[in-house]
Amino acid sequence: MTLNIRHWEHQSRQSITLSKSTPYQIFAAQAKELFIDEIGSCDFRMYTLPITSEILDEKLRLTEDTFAQFKEDKFSVGGPNLVLYVSNRDSTPTKLPLLVQESLAKLSLDTRDMQTASEDSKTLTSSRSGISRDTKKSLFCKERDDWKCKLCEYFPPVPTRTTSLNGAHLYTIQELTNVANENKRSVLQSLDLDTINNTVNILTLCVCCHTYFDAQRIGIDPSSERWIITTSVAKMKSSSERLYEEFHNKPVEFQHRPSMRLLRHRYKRFTDEAFSQDLVNMTVGVVTDKKEL
Repeated sequence: MTLNIRHWEHQSRQSITLSKSTPYQIFAAQAKELFIDEIGSCDFRMYTLPITSEILDEKLRLTEDTFAQFKEDKFSVGGPNLVLYVSNRDSTPTKLPLLVQESLAKLSLDTRDMQTASEDSKTLTSSRSGISRDTKKSLFCKERDDWKCKLCEYFPPVPTRTTSLNGAHLYTIQELTNVANENKRSVLQSLDLDTINNTVNILTLCVCCHTYFDAQRIGIDPSSERWIITTSVAKMKSSSERLYEEFHNKPVEFQHRPSMRLLRHRYKRFTDEAFSQDLVNMTVGVVTDKKEL
């Protein structure tokens, strides 16, 4: 397998190959060669850190004694998701890796901006229609979905997970706002919903995936229950740092399954509003126009 390896004190990243039979000495020599510009002739250390960790004490030094367990974790299904680092220091690091520090700083700014925008949005929605998101239902759905984005599988750090994940509506609050008050109940019933915040109408998505989902750059095929990714975002990176094209045709794992009528409504809106974008057909390796779907 190919692993990403990062430098603890710098922004540099590299890729390194690991097999079950790779000895520690060979692996360490390859790592040093990859970061020769940063390491030079100095001694260096390797560490692992859980991908979502903000806790320095959770790091583990990679040595000949711990390498076997590291390989076992990497090749086991459901093993811990560890990030590998190299460090120039001949002593234990006293700060989190630079990339983690920068990520946390950016996330803090983004979260503050999102919170401001969220409050503005809630105020506007409530004043116009009396319809708003149900915070408790959204929190329930995030817990139901194991605090992980249903599309890109982003699993945010605990301190920021509430604001890093959203409850995305299949039938949106904006759509219901545009319906005359006397027709709202019948429209919801036609989609097998009792309220707009019914948990079958909510999927846990990260902020990035939610934005593209609401902008109809990402859709759900109701017949196969698989994600559809448009070419406009296919080469963009998700919150989990994977390209969106990797998620095309990925099964949607519903914990509370929406009705077919609700999924078809969402799909029709997606095909109507996708700005005539092409859809990436990753199965056959060509681009398929949405009109053929």
